[in-house]
Amino acid sequence: MSEVIDNGEKADEILSSDFVRPTIRGKTSLVNGVGLWNSWTRNFRSPFSAMMDLVDNSIDATLLDSFDGIIDCYRSSEHQNEVCMRNNCARQIADLDQVLEVFKSTKTESMVGENGVGVKQACAALSDLSFILSKNRSKLGIGVLNRDLQKPEGCCLPSYVLHAETMADDLDTLILQNDDLAQSIQKYGENGPRKILKHFEDLIAWPHPFTFLVVLATVDDPKSLLDELRLKVPKYYIHIPQSLRISVDGEYIKFQYWERRLADLTEIQTRIDKVNSVFTSTDWNWPDKGYDLRLFVGFDPMRTITKGGSQLSMYIYSRKSGRLVRKEEDARSTLKLSVSGTRYAQGMTIIVDDYQNQLQLTPTKQDIAFAQEPYGDVHRENLFTWIGAWCDVYYTYYEAHFASSGEAKGMLNREIQALHKRCMRLTHEHLKHSLMNGEFNELTNVGFAKYTRSNRYVRCSNRPIVHVEFGKHTLMKIIKKNKKLPSKPTKAPKAIKEEVTRPKKTASKSASKAVSKKRPATSAAPKSSESESKKKRNSSSVDGNGNVEQALQKKEDEIRERDFRITTLKKQIEILRSSNVGRKDSEDGFTKAQTTNTTLKKQLSVLISENKKLKWTVARTAPLQNEETDALKGKVETLENKVETLKKRLQKKQPEIVADGGNGSVGDNGSR
Repeated sequence: MSEVIDNGEKADEILSSDFVRPTIRGKTSLVNGVGLWNSWTRNFRSPFSAMMDLVDNSIDATLLDSFDGIIDCYRSSEHQNEVCMRNNCARQIADLDQVLEVFKSTKTESMVGENGVGVKQACAALSDLSFILSKNRSKLGIGVLNRDLQKPEGCCLPSYVLHAETMADDLDTLILQNDDLAQSIQKYGENGPRKILKHFEDLIAWPHPFTFLVVLATVDDPKSLLDELRLKVPKYYIHIPQSLRISVDGEYIKFQYWERRLADLTEIQTRIDKVNSVFTSTDWNWPDKGYDLRLFVGFDPMRTITKGGSQLSMYIYSRKSGRLVRKEEDARSTLKLSVSGTRYAQGMTIIVDDYQNQLQLTPTKQDIAFAQEPYGDVHRENLFTWIGAWCDVYYTYYEAHFASSGEAKGMLNREIQALHKRCMRLTHEHLKHSLMNGEFNELTNVGFAKYTRSNRYVRCSNRPIVHVEFGKHTLMKIIKKNKKLPSKPTKAPKAIKEEVTRPKKTASKSASKAVSKKRPATSAAPKSSESESKKKRNSSSVDGNGNVEQALQKKEDEIRERDFRITTLKKQIEILRSSNVGRKDSEDGFTKAQTTNTTLKKQLSVLISENKKLKWTVARTAPLQNEETDALKGKVETLENKVETLKKRLQKKQPEIVADGGNGSVGDNGSR
């Protein structure tokens, strides 16, 4: 009988003979047992991966709101090669004949195990002999996974039912009546029945009504396996509540791994379309029929102090427990980012949180099964396109913050390395917040554009006005405040500008409470008065201390910023040319092009004036040594060359109206 005794009722209140007497449940399936067992042993990449499958099963049974779950993994004192994993359960445990049935599972989509092979293939991969023990109050069960019982005619996974008050007599009876059980217990070693009874006694003594125990009888090097489990488990789950306690050989595991590990931890909300390509759909910025996805990105100081391995790493988590299902040590190629040089490195890490359970997983939970979806290729491209776009926004922001130093990546790397001691101290601190409920940094004022000429990708279209809102739960910070925004931020042309709704950030971060809000691309641009701009133009090129080098560096930064704005204006001219089809559109495009050229001329005159000031600065700086003066003159000559180049470009770049359209530099534009 599969029902459990509710409210601790006595066994005599249930008049069922198969509960009182020891019985045998479903034994054999029609699948080739030898072939199936061999396939189970080859499915996992390592014994650790198989062990994680058992941990997944235990977490699925304990991960319930307001339930204090306990999972213990330990080496048995009875046998040196024996490993046990015990957990309590929030609900009644199914009969073991259902648990051991091949390719059948009653778990929901929010759970990690969903294919009906987890416990069975994990036990087969780790040990040639395993026992599954269960307790539903006074009803006990034992299942056997023995390699020697498998035959080509079928897969034999027998299970048996015992009663707690008469378990010793029941076990003796079952051994006498069932050769499969007798053979398995004999293989278990000397005093096999006594060791089985000892495990049952421990289950009964444990003060939990529903308990589950896996006994792996023949594990190779169990100490190394449990040591690896202790070190890696915190990194494999990101949504383990504090009410769930997991111990390995008596040592409790501390989770909240990434909260302690990443500097400038930033949260990003995005939406992914599983059916329509981002490069062809009209609502590509924020698809109506897409699913919400959380990204967490930051820099790992510990990876910057080791040799190699500091490239952009990606970790994808899914299901209610936040289980790691895919990781890439260098994900730049997958995310359509530059793989040359040291860009997107410095220990940069992106965490993908599929908290809505939209990703299909392989049976071993070691990758994403896009091939199982009807539009898997589209889903894959959309997912990695948007992850790469946000990684580019994040990295470019921090790179630009240190651009004035002349070696942005080197300065950024040194700032991150300096945080490694703080990172080590955080590993011993207790944290009350987690990725589920914490308030972390947030990127705002971000707009995107699609590029489809050679490679298809999405990139930020308004980098100068992107800034970060700092969160109180980001424990390590590289920068304390945002870089100064330009007084006149670059705007996208009205013809291709879009607005997109984004979910409003709430304290609980619950998917069901997500609220959308609009973020204009230029809403955060600061206002500067005309008097302040005049004061800035009339200020001396040399600072109060006479430091010419710093003054020259500031001027070079200003010129680089203006070069960027000029380049943006040129792109807008080309877009206007390609978008003018009718006569009226052509006239409007010609007017806009004339206005753009006038702006270019004004900015060119400003650059010429700045160069004159730099010349005057060099001439009046007498105390400088000859070498320093030569260096300054060299910089002045370089700036003059830039001015001459801009003059030539301006002469060639007269507005031309292309009536029949053309190809622009960008395919579409929008704010996200």
